[in-house]
Amino acid sequence: MKDFLNKNNFPFGVFLGLVFPIPLAFIFGFMLHLAQSNLHVVEKVKDIDMLLLAVAMNFLLVRFYIKKKQYLQTAKGLFLISTILVLVYFFTFQKINFAFPF
Repeated sequence: MKDFLNKNNFPFGVFLGLVFPIPLAFIFGFMLHLAQSNLHVVEKVKDIDMLLLAVAMNFLLVRFYIKKKQYLQTAKGLFLISTILVLVYFFTFQKINFAFPF
């Protein structure tokens, strides 16, 4: 697993940028659901906003690949796909109220 993340190429950055937010969106959605059902807080936050938060975590991964690893090609792929996903969110998903299935 350690060798898998030590690649410095653009397609790997794009792949990582597409795959990394998926489990994070479900984790953030589950935490939001727990907070809304048990604590009765953050009632106005939509589930679809958790996708934006998960994509924002990609930028932390970009920083890791630039500062720690100095893999610029991977960071470029991550940055490009993250920016595209944020733009897609703002142009399409912003007004949709999506609910996670739990």
